Parts: sequence; C-alpha cells; structure tokens
Amino acid sequence: MRLHGVVGFALLIVVSITHTVAASLLRNGLHPASETEGRFLTTSVANTRLNGDDAERAGLSVPVVEKIKTFFSSSKVTPAQLGNRLKEGKSADTVFTRLRLNKADDMLLYYGDFVDWLKYVDDLSAKNPGKKMSAISTLTKQYGDGDLYSIIQAAMNVPRTKSIATRLQTEQIQHWVTAGKTPDDVFHFMKLEKVERNFLSDPAFTVWAKYVDDFNAKYPEKSASMVPVLTKYHINEVTLFEIVQAAKSMKGTKAIATKLEDQLVKFWLNRRKSPDDALEDLGLSYALDSLLDNPLFNSWAKYPNAYSTKHPEEKATVIETLTRKFSDDKGARVLAVAKTSVETRNLATKLESAQMEMWQKSGKSVDDVMLLLKLRPNADFTNNLLLRTWVSYMNMYIKENHLRAPEMLPKLETRFDQRTMNQILLAATQFSSMKSTALAIQTEKIKGYLASNQSPEKVFKLLALDNVGKNLLGDHVFQMWRKYVNDFNKRNPRQRESWFTPMRMTYNPAPLDQMISVAMESPSTVNIAKLVVKERSKYWLDRKKAPWQIFRDLELNGAGEKIFASPNFKIWANYLNKSNQRYRKEKTTMIDGLRASYNDISLMGILAAAKKEPKTKKLATDLENALVNKWVAEKEPLAVLQKRFDHVPSSGELLKRYVAKLDALAAKGA
Repeated sequence: MRLHGVVGFALLIVVSITHTVAASLLRNGLHPASETEGRFLTTSVANTRLNGDDAERAGLSVPVVEKIKTFFSSSKVTPAQLGNRLKEGKSADTVFTRLRLNKADDMLLYYGDFVDWLKYVDDLSAKNPGKKMSAISTLTKQYGDGDLYSIIQAAMNVPRTKSIATRLQTEQIQHWVTAGKTPDDVFHFMKLEKVERNFLSDPAFTVWAKYVDDFNAKYPEKSASMVPVLTKYHINEVTLFEIVQAAKSMKGTKAIATKLEDQLVKFWLNRRKSPDDALEDLGLSYALDSLLDNPLFNSWAKYPNAYSTKHPEEKATVIETLTRKFSDDKGARVLAVAKTSVETRNLATKLESAQMEMWQKSGKSVDDVMLLLKLRPNADFTNNLLLRTWVSYMNMYIKENHLRAPEMLPKLETRFDQRTMNQILLAATQFSSMKSTALAIQTEKIKGYLASNQSPEKVFKLLALDNVGKNLLGDHVFQMWRKYVNDFNKRNPRQRESWFTPMRMTYNPAPLDQMISVAMESPSTVNIAKLVVKERSKYWLDRKKAPWQIFRDLELNGAGEKIFASPNFKIWANYLNKSNQRYRKEKTTMIDGLRASYNDISLMGILAAAKKEPKTKKLATDLENALVNKWVAEKEPLAVLQKRFDHVPSSGELLKRYVAKLDALAAKGA
C-alpha cells in the first residue's frame, strides 16, 4: 500500500507541475510545446528541423514507472547499475531515458554516457539474439530520421566522434533498408532537396546513391531509380545529362556519373522515349554544325542501340536516326566536318562507315548516293566535303560488288566537266582500288592539255590542285603537273611559266608555309620542299620584300622564346643575308629585324633563354652585344635604361656591357 501511495503522490506532483506550467503559458498567450519540440527549439540543429520529420518521431517506449524513477533518481549511473538493468532486461529506450540522454539534444554523441549506452545496446542484443536490438531504432524514435542523420553527419566531422558516427551512419542506412524507406524518403531525410550542379561530388550524394543500390537489392520488385527523385527536385533530364557528361571527365566523379547516365538511359527506355525524341529533348537537333562536339551527343549515341535491345520491334541505329532527322546529305556533311577535328575524328569515321553500310544494305547505287548527297554534275566541288564521302562510297561499292575501277571511272567523264572530273579523280587517288585507274585517266588528260597548249596555270586549276592543301607537295598529280610545266616551257620557250607562281597565288602565305613544314618531315618530299623555299625567297627578293615583313609573314613575331628553334628562323636569316647582298644600300641587321617585332624587354628575355641552349648560345650572345651597340648608337642615358629594365633579370649584365662600351668610347675620345 505504501508503494502505491508513493507512486500516487508522485503522479499527483507531476500532474500538478504540468498543469501549473501549462496554465502559466496560456495566461501569457502561449501554447505548451511538446517535450520534443521544446528540446529541439533550443539546439543549433533545431533551426533546420521543422521539415516534416516530426512525423518520424514515434517517441521512446518507456513505462510510466521508469519515468518516475528517473525523475527522482540521480543522472549518474554506475557500470554495476547498468549490469543490473541488463540482468533485468531493461529496454534500450528505458536506459536511454535513465541516462538522461533524451535531454542531450544534438550534442548526444559527445556525451560519455552515450558510449556506455551503445555498449549496453550491444550487450542486450547479445543476450537476446532472437530479437536483435538496434541503437538506431531508439535514436530514430527520439530524433526522427532526418534530424538524426544531421546529428550523425556533424559528428563525422569531429575526430573524437568520427568512429561512432561512422558506425551509426552504417546502421542508420541498414535500418532504412530494413524499414523499406524509399530512395525518395531518404533523399528527404538527408536534406538533399537543394540539388546543385556539382551534386555528384557531394559525399552525401554518394551515400544516397549507395542506398538506392542497397534498396534495389533488398526489394527487386520495387526497383527504384535515382532519376525520378532528382527530377522531382527542380532539375530536368537534360540538365542531368549535362552534369553527367561534365562529371565523367573527372576522376573523382566518373563512376557515379556513369551509373547515373545508365539510369537516365533506362529511365527513358522504360518510358519508351524514341531515339528521335531523345535527340530532340537534348536539344541536339538545333546545333547541327557542332553536333559531334556537343558532350550530350556522346550520351545520346548510346541510346539507339539500348532502345533497339529493349524494343527490338522498333530497331534503330544512330545513323538511321540522324538521317531521319537531318536527311542523308546534312547528316553526311556533319560527319565530314567532324572528321576534320582531332577530337571528333574517330567517332565521325565510325558513323560515316555506318552510313555507307546503311546505303549499301538498302541497295543504293553510286548514282543514288550522288543524288542523296545533292552533288550536281555541273557543280564545282571545291571545298565540298561531300565529294570525298561520295568517292569513299564508290570505293566500297566497287569492293562489295567485285567490280573494277576501269568499269566505273571512265563512264563518269561524259557526265562531268574537266575540272569537276579531275576533282573526282583526285579524290579517287586516295583509295587503292581506284588509284591506278584515276592516275591513268589523268595522265591521258594531261597529254590532251599539252596537245592543246593549255597554260600551266590553267592546268593547275583544271587538275584541281588549288584545293589539295598542305599535302600538295607529296601529291602524285602535282608531280605530273610539274613535269607538264617543263614540257610546256620546252614547247613554248618564249612563253615560259613558273611552276611556283600558281602555288604562290593559291596558297600564299600561311598555307604555303604549312605545306613546306609538312613536306620537310618526309624524306620523299624534303627536296621539293627546299625547292619551294628557294623559289619563294627568290620571289621575295625580286619584289624587294623588307626583312621585317618576311619575319611577320613567317609568323616569327609570335614565336617568342622558341624563335631560334623554329625552322622558319633559319629561312628568314638566309633571306636576310641574300637581301643584304642584293640591296646593299638598304642593309638590315638581324637585331634590327628582331626589334621590328619585339621590344627590348621581350627581346632580352628571348636572348636570355636562348643562351641556355648550347646550339643558340653564341648567336644569342652576339645579338645581346648588337643590342648594347644599338643603345650606344641611340645615346640612351644609363639612368633611363636602368629604370626601364629594372625588373628584367638579365638587364644587369647587359647594362654592365653598356657602361664598359661607354667607358671605352670615352677613353678613346680622350
């Protein structure tokens, strides 16, 4: 009876206190907050907790008697007392309350008693293996899923609590999996709703992505994707693809980005989005010229094959989709342009092969493809990239149908004019199946030009040599034309023409310089390259071109510290000598030529760098002396030079030479 009386008296006190506090709050226009709400509103985490997570807080299951005992007892619990509670089988919730941990707020993991409580839960689980206990279960009832996650994450950033926090994070995720929390729920618990463009590098996102995998492994019948969750929070599919492509190029995010890309593809497949619609949705149909440069194209290019596998009754390929969207000629032009870029060449070449296979399988003839590509017999194919596409298909057609080039190429002569036919033949020489036939036809044509006494300059254009580019000097037809020039000049000694003139008029100056550089790299063309250099220098001399102008034509004014290593510097130096020999009254020194393009400060840096190289050390030293002599001749005051060059590392040595020169002149004058 006494115990009942004590308990009743205690309950009366609790009720009385509660009633008094509540009445006081109401008198002041306030409403009594729940214990949980009051607690969280006083913590640093509380400011972010009113997010709907309260619904997840079921409250601790602690008998009223235990609550009363806790109210009247000390918060200090000894190991022996914990041992007694373990023998009595007290629940984790009860001991959590007895240790006053329910008052710890977001500082929970920093309490020493919390470690004791975790051990208690482990011991309780070991004692009752049939009904395994979980610390997370109690903590979730106390804090809710989201706030508990925030507390754990904060503790992971503190060295002394990181180990415990890591354990709790693992247990919390497993708890969510066991409880069947959806990826959407967990995304919310982890407060990932504010999706930024760099979210793939966020460690929290990696944890969530791992949760999605664990959830799908546990509940394959409820298989979930990251995509619907991400698109739910203000980020569309196209933006996701853009983020994925950027992240795939970074080592730290490549794996997760690839996984998300696969899920995006599956997401579209499950919605039966066609490759055509996907192309449209990604905005790839509006930037035709740079299609293959677009990072999103790489993502889309995987889709048609995946779609065909998923929906074999609607089989589609990349090239078929592009053809439907852009037409044969526009699609071919996109690929032809992309082949000119190193970054897209391999992909474009593969797609071009696929395009030709598509034409071949559909029974397209050479004439059919010519019409598809909109190549007209009376058109000039200069700079038309589709000419090579067509000739390439011609090569495939000959091989696939076991034909011989002589059966096809000669028939084209009646349909195309001289220049256009030669453009076709020139392209055909790039393919082994047609090269010999094309050269044979061109040889006969050249004989005809000579018989009709056509000028070399005109024949140069008729043979379409004005559109070959940097590989001209190694071209077979170019060699045939050079022989034509010799034969023409023998027949017309009074009308002699230079083989260099058409080249200069067509490719001068930068393309010609590039042509020489390419030819210099091959033993088979190095001699003709040197001959072109000689003819070009002769032309410059005849036109009395100033050395400073040639310096810039050779783009040496932008070479900087690499100037003396440039092959063009040697060409310029040789021209400078010849120009000085021919035009002695207008002699130009090398230092004059350099100073015409570089100021003294830049030049001093260039010469200082050149002195470090054994091959150019002497030349650089001589040029430094020449520069000093220029200062002397210009009577530059020492103080002015010192101020002008005070930040130039090599200026000290040069100014010493300058002073020595002045002293020598002064002594000589005295």
